[in-house]
Amino acid sequence: MALSVVMESPIGQACQTIYDFFGDSTSCLREKNIIEPVKLNYIRQKLYEEIKACDCYPPVLCHGDLSTSNILVNADDIVIIDWDDAQALCWMADIARLTYWMKLRYDESSYTAYRNAFLKRYETEYDKSAFDKLENAFHIWFGLDYLNFAAGRLDYNKHCEAIKTVLENDLF
Repeated sequence: MALSVVMESPIGQACQTIYDFFGDSTSCLREKNIIEPVKLNYIRQKLYEEIKACDCYPPVLCHGDLSTSNILVNADDIVIIDWDDAQALCWMADIARLTYWMKLRYDESSYTAYRNAFLKRYETEYDKSAFDKLENAFHIWFGLDYLNFAAGRLDYNKHCEAIKTVLENDLF
């Protein structure tokens, strides 16, 4: 089975990072006081410390919204669709977003099987073991971002319980 996707093409020095996104990805959480500002600042600082390790990798073309919904699978191929949110980030950001959605969607056994199958076939010139060290930090970032999105919706409670559970399990 081949992985058909354009990935890891360096596209220059301009790169958006967690530093650029954190304020936007917590604005509703702050406005509605869903997470105490002191706790958000602590989480932000820990995320900065963890994800700073990505600074040694060049920005590459990333999907920006990689989830199980944007992957088509058949017997011979895996194709990634819907590149509307493509951006330059560290290569690990896309993979972590995908494993985050897997963690929300599947039970632990299925999550582990799908995650490991994807990583086995994912090709990169970089050390994949670095991903294992940073995956939870990315999951926290994405969890906060999605919780922030859900907080802006009328049906907030419907969306937030699963996300809160993942966040609590992944927090440092």
